Amino acid sequence: MTFQNSVDSSSAQATRLTTRNAINATEPISMAVCCLAIILALVGGVGVASGLVLRHLVQTLPLWGGVALGLRRSRATGWVGLPLFLFWLLLMGLIWLYLLGISHILSGHFSSIEIAMTIIVGAASMLGITMFAQFRSSLSVTSAASLFLIVAAIQLACFRASFLPAIAQATDRLHLNHRVTPRLHTSPPVPSWQFHLYGKRVL
Repeated sequence: MTFQNSVDSSSAQATRLTTRNAINATEPISMAVCCLAIILALVGGVGVASGLVLRHLVQTLPLWGGVALGLRRSRATGWVGLPLFLFWLLLMGLIWLYLLGISHILSGHFSSIEIAMTIIVGAASMLGITMFAQFRSSLSVTSAASLFLIVAAIQLACFRASFLPAIAQATDRLHLNHRVTPRLHTSPPVPSWQFHLYGKRVL
């Protein structure tokens, strides 16, 4: 009887371990999909609609790290994705607070396409954070915290770099191409994501 109980206990533990491993194998993929959704919304949605593809490509570069690690089911996926999800969720939240007239910390002009993309980015970010909360990472506290801070710094750096003169000039050339090739671009680029933080333009 004791032997049977031991076998049943071992079997139950093995089942729980298998289930946990299956979950941990699914969540990195889900976070990778969330990162990809944000990229597509910002680059393929906002970028194409506004003619600012290059700027949004630079802004979303760190998200490709989340995609790559998630597809490999890396144990670091969660701590790479979390600062990215928090960053974009915060930014989308500020946009919606402005659109709803609740706060003017951030202000600017947003087209209907861009507003729709903020919903997609916000939803993908929230889903990514939910997946992170369910994911069990074996990284140490020090490693996880270091990775979080490094990725957060990289995201901020990419975001700021997207407004450097070199990027702005390249963007202007793309706008010029929009104007001189009407057969390919039938409508002029719409100023977008040009908003201000406490009265100072940041986008």
